[in-house]
Amino acid sequence: MDLISNSKNQNIGLLNTFAQDFTELMKDDSLYDLKIILPNGKTILSHKFCIIIRSAKFRKIIQESNIITEATNPKSSHVKVKSPKIPRSQLMEEISLKKIVGSTFLSDKAVSNAFEELFFYFYHDTLNAGNWDVIMANRENFLAFIQLIKVLEMRHLVEPTLEKIKAYLSSNNAVDLLNGIMKLIDHLIENEENSVAYFYGEAAQKCIEFFKSMNALVETNFRAFSMGNLSLESFNYLMENIYVKDRNNYQETNKFLLVINWFNSTKSDTAAKTQDLFQHIEFPLIQTVTLTTKISDIKRISPKRYQDVLDAVVIQLAKKCAEIESLQDQLKTQYEQI
Repeated sequence: MDLISNSKNQNIGLLNTFAQDFTELMKDDSLYDLKIILPNGKTILSHKFCIIIRSAKFRKIIQESNIITEATNPKSSHVKVKSPKIPRSQLMEEISLKKIVGSTFLSDKAVSNAFEELFFYFYHDTLNAGNWDVIMANRENFLAFIQLIKVLEMRHLVEPTLEKIKAYLSSNNAVDLLNGIMKLIDHLIENEENSVAYFYGEAAQKCIEFFKSMNALVETNFRAFSMGNLSLESFNYLMENIYVKDRNNYQETNKFLLVINWFNSTKSDTAAKTQDLFQHIEFPLIQTVTLTTKISDIKRISPKRYQDVLDAVVIQLAKKCAEIESLQDQLKTQYEQI
């Protein structure tokens, strides 16, 4: 069964009244701001991303979603409303917009691009140092993003948007990724028990292969590697193996589809147990922490010591793989019972 099924035809009408082009909204300061806030209080949308809510069906979805909506007039104080504890009419009055956009048809591509751009700013929150009223994208907020798409009944946009995010991370986040590997080694020297928590499944297996492949290059490439200048061939190998694209295996990428499908399931006890398991899973394609590297510490390691560190990393990754495989089995069992 297709996890993103029943989407395009069902949502085409909703698209007609969904939103104005993202870029134009970002330029228009005359609009009210609309935030979608999870029960934990974390904002998951940029403060200038406005959603035009016009259809009764759409309003009902928002009202019954148990998500807090906060509307802000740039020239007045915040008005916070928690649904569904108030009548729908009052809710919509509180979050009414200064400017109502006509029912301009938006293609799937246009809305998908809007979400892609949204996530670009979403991910770059910390780089903009306070310019965006959102939190750095991480596992928790990623789940919130998927939940938002479910609320908007636009699940057919999930897969292409995730592909865009993955492509962005794999091409533009080369430095972050390399720093992550270097940080792993640096952290291993200080504390071997907590060095590879965010690697799992196939990604971890591929990292093992990568580190093994680096063994023969350690002495000749030690200086380049420690300075963060992998050869293009070695770096391409790393990128190819960490960002696995094979959707046929119950590994890494399919976790995204599993998360999406979980949000489409009923809120049963089994679903709650599944959610609990998700709390222990990290998504390697989205950084969970801002990684920095103490290059000076790495540079002090001799080639032989560096080789020992690599061997230790392989051992640690192997242990982590075993732990995660067990967790994956539990997750799959729980999921199949929904």
